[in-house]
Amino acid sequence: MKLSLQNSRKNERGFFLVVVLLALASIMVIYIAVNGSRLNTLKKEICLIEQKQVERLNRLSATNSPTLQAN
Repeated sequence: MKLSLQNSRKNERGFFLVVVLLALASIMVIYIAVNGSRLNTLKKEICLIEQKQVERLNRLSATNSPTLQAN
């Protein structure tokens, strides 16, 4: 009887560990998916900011460049 009770507890512990590990793995997968989505959004925002900066700098250089006069 003792032997079957010990085996039963080991099986219960093993089952519990499997459930916990699956829960942790699913949480990690969700976390990775959310971070990937956020990284894509940040990449798009950085590209947009870069485009605006380039446009702004091009306007500044066009207004600050000396004009050449033809003689």
